[in-house]
Parts: sequence; structure tokens; C-alpha cells
Amino acid sequence: MLSIENLHVFYGKVPAIKGLSLKVERGQIVTLLGANGTGKTTVLSTISGFLPAAKGIITYNNQTINHLRADKIVRMGLVQVSQNRDLFPDLSVYDNLFLGGILQKNSKSLSEAFDRVYEYFPILKKRKRQNAGSLSGGEQQMLAIGRALMSDPEFILLDEPTTGLAPLVVKNISEIIKTIRDEGITILWVEQNAVGAVSMADYLYILRDGKVVYEGGPGDLPANKKDFFRQYYI
Repeated sequence: MLSIENLHVFYGKVPAIKGLSLKVERGQIVTLLGANGTGKTTVLSTISGFLPAAKGIITYNNQTINHLRADKIVRMGLVQVSQNRDLFPDLSVYDNLFLGGILQKNSKSLSEAFDRVYEYFPILKKRKRQNAGSLSGGEQQMLAIGRALMSDPEFILLDEPTTGLAPLVVKNISEIIKTIRDEGITILWVEQNAVGAVSMADYLYILRDGKVVYEGGPGDLPANKKDFFRQYYI
């Protein structure tokens, strides 16, 4: 569904991504792992059209999307949930979700999108008149994911959705992510917490210094996963 071949991305003259290639099959959760500063977010931002690719090809549903604007990519069914969440803090939960649903074609599909998000995240319905900036960290993350779901996407890019959250909230959000996948949405999940993310993954890639240094299925990993990952996080 998504294919990246020999991707190179620069910040000015500084190389950030150096010949990266990866694939995501329809219906999978694929995790992109690595320490801070390895280029994980840069990959997502380039897929989404926020950063230009200096070299390489990105295809989505067999269409090259390298040079498309971000809004065009969203209209193709590919959306990103950023690490910073990028909510509108002075707007209500409802209004944040409404803005995520502006691509819906009619009031019926918009209403169905709200119902779907509230089913995943009942707390958002209770908080719908509350300003987004007053929510807890976990609730803000739920709102960011919910807003992405409002556009009825086929593919979601998740940038560290569980970072800084309490363990119980992490478990809740992780279960929702798996449910979203099971209901037909493909996910590329960037994460620093390798052990937690791998338990959800169908396939994984590890980045180091802008390059893929490992790829494989969860079943290919040794029993002692912490020691295995530690070698790539030094």
C-alpha cells in the first residue's frame, strides 16, 4: 500500500535520511523504531508532503506522491498524527473533530464519523464542549487520533502516540490502535519504546543515523528483546 525506495532527505545541506527503503502492506501495523534523532519523524513528514524528498520514490496505492502537496495527500486517504498533536487548544473538542471532518461529503457521513470516534473514545463525547487545551495528555492524544479518523482515512501515520503517557492510558490507546487496524486502516507507527510497540506490530524497521539497520517480523526477534534493541539505541 505504501512503498519508499532509496529516500534521501536533507535539512539544508545536512542529510537526515540516507537511502531509506520500506514497505507497508494493506491492513498491517508496521513500526518504525529508533532512538531520538534517527530520522523517524522526518520519514513521516516526507510521506505526508511536509518535507521535500531530495531523492527517491514514495508511492501510495501505486501512485507517486513525492511532489504532491500535503492537502492532496490527505484527500487520497493518508493522514498523519504528529508527535506534538497540533490541536487547536482554544477550540472545543467538538470543533477540533469537526475540522478533521471537513472532507466528508455530506452531513450524514460527518455524523457517522463523529459516532465512530465517540465509540472509540467515549471520553471525547463527555468532553466535547471542553477546550482541547484543557484536556489531559492522554485525552489530547485521543483527540489527535480521533481528528485524523474524522476524514475516514485508509492509512494513518502515527508519531509516538504513547510518549509521556501513564501506563494505563498507553494500554488503552494501544488497544484502540489495534482495533483501528483490525477494522481496515493501515498504520505506520513511529515509536521510541521498542518493546511496547513490537507487541502490536506485523513488521518492524529500525532506523539509525537515517538508515534502516534492521527489518523483520516480530517472530524473528530473540526472546530477550530488551538486549536486542539496546544495541541499536546506543
